[in-house]
Amino acid sequence: MANGMWTRMGASGTSVIIAPKTITKELEDKMRNCIEHFMKKAKPEEARSLKVVRLHIEKSLSLSLTHHKDVIKRLMHGILQRGPSTSTPTVPSRPEISIPKTSNKWWKQEERREAMMMGIHRLYHFAVEHPECSLDVIQSFCDLSSIISEREMYQSLIFYARQLGSVYVGTNIQSEWLPETRPNPLQVLDVIASMYTLERVGLQHSREAELRGVLSSNLYSPQDYFGWDPLVSCPLSDGKQSSFQMLSNALTVLYYASSLDISLGCSYASVLKWAPAYYPYQGPSSMSEIEYIDQCYYVCRTILTLTNWGTLQIAVDLMPNEYYFLQAHLDIHIGRGDNHLIGEFTRALKCFGTSVDRGVAFALCFPHSFVQTNAGDDSSESPQQVVHKASVALYSLSEPCFNGYAPGVSDAQVLSILQRNASTEHQRRVDNTESFESDIKRNYMKQALRKLQDKAATMDVKLVITCTFLCLNYL
Repeated sequence: MANGMWTRMGASGTSVIIAPKTITKELEDKMRNCIEHFMKKAKPEEARSLKVVRLHIEKSLSLSLTHHKDVIKRLMHGILQRGPSTSTPTVPSRPEISIPKTSNKWWKQEERREAMMMGIHRLYHFAVEHPECSLDVIQSFCDLSSIISEREMYQSLIFYARQLGSVYVGTNIQSEWLPETRPNPLQVLDVIASMYTLERVGLQHSREAELRGVLSSNLYSPQDYFGWDPLVSCPLSDGKQSSFQMLSNALTVLYYASSLDISLGCSYASVLKWAPAYYPYQGPSSMSEIEYIDQCYYVCRTILTLTNWGTLQIAVDLMPNEYYFLQAHLDIHIGRGDNHLIGEFTRALKCFGTSVDRGVAFALCFPHSFVQTNAGDDSSESPQQVVHKASVALYSLSEPCFNGYAPGVSDAQVLSILQRNASTEHQRRVDNTESFESDIKRNYMKQALRKLQDKAATMDVKLVITCTFLCLNYL
């Protein structure tokens, strides 16, 4: 061997084999193109085998890469993470969405439609009996009508929402805010939330003009509104609220404010940028139960506000941390039987265009507990909790008809923040190349379990519960 080269006698004659001491940028590009070409035509198990890929590169480029396996691992990982490359990278293309829907017909369409019509009707009458929940129900009906393509159901949602909204015509909604007085920060946020809801049904808030006059004077700071300043640092938990709950509240109110063209001293992007401070998301064994529940609601609220409450589809590549957290922890809440979080997770996962039949199956298996609007039978639930449980059940049973792609917040910084946040997950996996192959095997196992759950749900919705508990025990 001389100068990093030796000869090998093959069937077709003598060939020169190169054993490079270092991998140049040009050689790395050739290796990457070779791997991409091989992965397109090879079987999935072969395309993810380090040994098979290395042998293919050595044969194609006449190289000896025995001492450069780490480079091959890194290149393979990067290609698998970003998906197959396109031939025209300069032209924007539709993002790849996991498990795309291949049929316009819903799974269990008739059963779901019947359950939804029943739930809509009962939820409306519950709101009539409990006027303090009317605004929440109006927003739920408006959000649901934005993703429903079935004509009769859409008309029912709009009719009920307008009927409930007609009660507020010419009335003072914010009675705690006395006329000719300055509102406190909490009253300001309450008026913003009710303004957003009433505008969904074409109504104007009775105190809108006064509120805009108060906000124009910059009376309060973000610290006054949220208990922390998004422009300075991320929130810290206190005795009243966890940091996740503070983030959820701030994202929701700032989304309302952005839609109403109102300034509160900070923007939606100024809150979203603190998300990496909580990566990776933790499981129930790593934090207190209250913090874990608040974390789950925070993840869902982030996705829903970015997708205009589910009307826009979002790519997994923009929010990989949130997507994989939801996929992994949905089964935990199905095992617990938590109606609220099962509905929230199912609704949020549908924003990615994924199949969440096991969440839908849970709703169909337990119609009396999941789509239930009788608070008198359970004194531990407030009317607001009953409304939330019924609302997320309706979202779970629906099949969304998207109007575009997220993010829907009108701020140019939001997309760049999402891309930067997503890169943390990709970089974490690149740094962990030693366990790369074991990560792939583990991910395949989890995907197989989820496919098994979905298959059981499509055959008989009753089987999904047994299948879920078996999968949880296996993991």
